[in-house]
Amino acid sequence: MKKFIAISVLIAAMASASVYAKKSNSDAEWQEIGEQGKKALSETGKFFSDAGKKIYEEATTPECYGKWICKNGKSRTTVECKQNGSMTVTQKSGGKNAKWSGTFTATSHTITFKITSVGGRAGESTGTWILTYNLQEGGKAIKIQSLNLPNDADGTNFKLGALFIR
Repeated sequence: MKKFIAISVLIAAMASASVYAKKSNSDAEWQEIGEQGKKALSETGKFFSDAGKKIYEEATTPECYGKWICKNGKSRTTVECKQNGSMTVTQKSGGKNAKWSGTFTATSHTITFKITSVGGRAGESTGTWILTYNLQEGGKAIKIQSLNLPNDADGTNFKLGALFIR
């Protein structure tokens, strides 16, 4: 009977050790699953953060940079927006020239032009102009509309919008 009890105790001890080992392996497996889950969430968060930054950058980076020219008859209106934040608007027709210079800020469809010089004379500010724009023809042209931009000598009405070409 003592042998039977000893064998039973030994079998019970081995079974307990086996269950404990399985539990330890199970805990380790769950811990590994938890670590993998943390890593996946971290990578997903980084992906969405990077995507959000790119979307914000695209939405706030103006596409108006460059020199844009609108020709109508003998008149020529040029709008130039530089990446350093400076802007000039020039109208030429025959022997008459008009030029406004200043600084601008822009969003994806609106330019706010603060005039600091008129006709090359600094200090003659005429205020702030608002121009709306939309790229056309894959970025080769831009439609500009403004209540502030004066009509050219040949009658281009910028209040209705006009097409400018790079």
